[in-house]
Amino acid sequence: MKRFVQAAAISRAALLFGVLLAFAAPVGAAETAPPSAADPLIAPQQGFVDEKTCTSCHAEQAAAFAKSHHAKAMALADDKSVRADFNNARFERGGVAAEFFRRDSRFFIRTEGPDGKQADFEVKYTFAYEPLQQYLIDIGHGRLQAFDIAWDTQKREWFWLGEGSAAKPGSTFHWTGPFYRWNRTCIDCHSTDPRTNFEPQSNEYNSSYVATSIGCQSCHGGGAKHVEWARAKAANASAAAADPGLAEVDANTCFACHARRTRLVDRYQPGGHFLDQFSPALLRSDLYFPDGQILDEVFEYGSFQQSKMAMAGVTCFDCHRPHEGTVKAKGNGLCTQCHAETAPERFAGNDPSGAFDTQAHTHHPQGSPGALCANCHMPERTYMKVDPRRDHSFVTPRPDLSALYGTPNACISCHTGQTNAWASEHLDRWYGKAWRERPTIAHAFARAAQNDVAAIENLRRFVTDREQPGIVRGSAIGEMTRLDGAATAADVRVAAGDPDPLVRLGAAEAAANLSADRRLDAIGFLLADETRAVRVAAARVLGTTPSLDLLGAQRGAFDAALDDLGAYAEANADVLTRIQDHPTDRLEELLPWQWAPAKDLHEAA
Repeated sequence: MKRFVQAAAISRAALLFGVLLAFAAPVGAAETAPPSAADPLIAPQQGFVDEKTCTSCHAEQAAAFAKSHHAKAMALADDKSVRADFNNARFERGGVAAEFFRRDSRFFIRTEGPDGKQADFEVKYTFAYEPLQQYLIDIGHGRLQAFDIAWDTQKREWFWLGEGSAAKPGSTFHWTGPFYRWNRTCIDCHSTDPRTNFEPQSNEYNSSYVATSIGCQSCHGGGAKHVEWARAKAANASAAAADPGLAEVDANTCFACHARRTRLVDRYQPGGHFLDQFSPALLRSDLYFPDGQILDEVFEYGSFQQSKMAMAGVTCFDCHRPHEGTVKAKGNGLCTQCHAETAPERFAGNDPSGAFDTQAHTHHPQGSPGALCANCHMPERTYMKVDPRRDHSFVTPRPDLSALYGTPNACISCHTGQTNAWASEHLDRWYGKAWRERPTIAHAFARAAQNDVAAIENLRRFVTDREQPGIVRGSAIGEMTRLDGAATAADVRVAAGDPDPLVRLGAAEAAANLSADRRLDAIGFLLADETRAVRVAAARVLGTTPSLDLLGAQRGAFDAALDDLGAYAEANADVLTRIQDHPTDRLEELLPWQWAPAKDLHEAA
């Protein structure tokens, strides 16, 4: 590998595809978890145990978890798990058609296959539980596809997930294409210790997991050492090891799935830092509104990172019960845990106190939807046509910004038929006009999205303002260089030295907009950064250097970063192979739930 990269001229695409061809993909030997006769994808893995082993000691936690949607993320298709109507039901709309029926206690869908012909496909697994359920179909070569006609569990009817006209067989968005491929877009987060096991030479998958759905070891890590510890403690407590053998569960554990991100390594290891295993999407204009509210399906990480709560040290577990997956209190009681007249000691320095759960603050009758904190400060946006998700940036309604930039606000979302001017007038009467002057990122990011170079100065202030969230600052440097790389090279160099890894990540990505001769000076030292996401981003950008001789003293760090770059390539092997075989495909379509950091690879390929 080292000899490969010592060529005088090397492109990033060539580097990654070179790594791709050098894969070594042995899977660790099985130890404790027995294979399942029922589910052929279950494979024992070293360090893991059967999930029932966890239940035998932790019955209370297991009972709570069994009620959660997490526990029902994926299941073998049977009478108990399938929620949809398979009693000779038919769906047809806009050129998309399917029949749903049963045969010998199994579930089938008759529809257009990958060859364009009608065929019967057996449903192997259910996927998700509520408010919609999809069904996974094996189309051969190890590919499990999520069928694009899903079941609405509330309306109890079939509906199509697609938009516009029906996709053609062989295209990205046909249900047999890569957009709906479980092995690529879904496997990370719906099973326990999932392994993609893509084989580039044969273009096939040999995917597996320890348990069909999310389980204890999805968050706590492999339980084999923990079982050994528990047995030793039961036999002789004084001789037992001090380490119980489980990964620490914190917000990083949640972020692994509740984020728009791309893999940096082939399999997630609970207990590690999020940015050492994934690279998150920053505040791109196709993903977020200019004020940072959620636009595309970005899940919770990116919006929560913008919030004052995250900066104050609030975590997922302050609001959510980890096993049940529910919130800790109903209604405004969840928010008044902290936002009460007396500030909790933990957050006294941030002073969240105040009389908020009052009609004087909400100006809506107590008990009405308008009096609920979440409805104003965590507005919902619907994804997959039936799944409403709340924004976690905890915004203040700003109808004035909505009038300027088309951003959503809770006032108009609730009071349909009214105008932003109407909502602004009400806010003026209730709170005075000071709310209009509250600091916002909307003006700068909206102008940047319109390619207005004048936005650079405002964005520059964000980058250097350490009171701003890291994700905002890292996104700002990217927008600055996109508008004018030559004028912002010095800013990239400053951002690359920031203590916040999200700012450094933004700087590493932003350097792609600089001329090749300025990149090394701006981000060369990031090749040895303590955070993997930053190292990979820096190595990718510097991999386009026309001659590696220009790396000079940074050459050693670049060579060392190749290990990280190789792991990244291996983790995304199926996407890179698809691009190599179909260079007209758009990478962001092949990574529908993830950020596409190698967006320019298909151009180079």
